[in-house]
Amino acid sequence: MGGCVSLHCPAGALSVHEILEMIMAFMLLVMVNGEMRDTEMMYFKNINRCNFFANAIETGYKNDKQYKITAWCEPKMVPEATKFWD
Repeated sequence: MGGCVSLHCPAGALSVHEILEMIMAFMLLVMVNGEMRDTEMMYFKNINRCNFFANAIETGYKNDKQYKITAWCEPKMVPEATKFWD
């Protein structure tokens, strides 16, 4: 989406004010047995905190029926008002 500098922005475009209120965050992503899990709302301000949870998810309790779990963090621009988990 591109920024819009006029008072009348097309639907879906971010205004300059909205762009200025965006910050870098890290979204936790999880894949279980090759299928992505819904983690759309799992944002962290601190990459180390996000990586802590990614590591804990991957190396959690092991048993004979352990699923193949992969977890990682990706940077993403989000509104400042986003809920964070750290």
